[in-house]
Amino acid sequence: MKAFVPALVLSAVSFSVWAQDATVSSELIKRGEYLARAGDCVACHTDGKSGKTFAGGLAMETPIGTI
Repeated sequence: MKAFVPALVLSAVSFSVWAQDATVSSELIKRGEYLARAGDCVACHTDGKSGKTFAGGLAMETPIGTI
């Protein structure tokens, strides 16, 4: 048990530092917006009932089940 707690704390700190490293530039956001428009992502990711964009709502039948 004595070795478990320090290992747990060390792993938690390691993951929190890694998560904070995510910096987003305006160029990256513009690129994502461009790709979402080019791929017509809104067609499948819009709720059919409320019309809210990127809210899901379209069931897709696949060989492994409904997504």
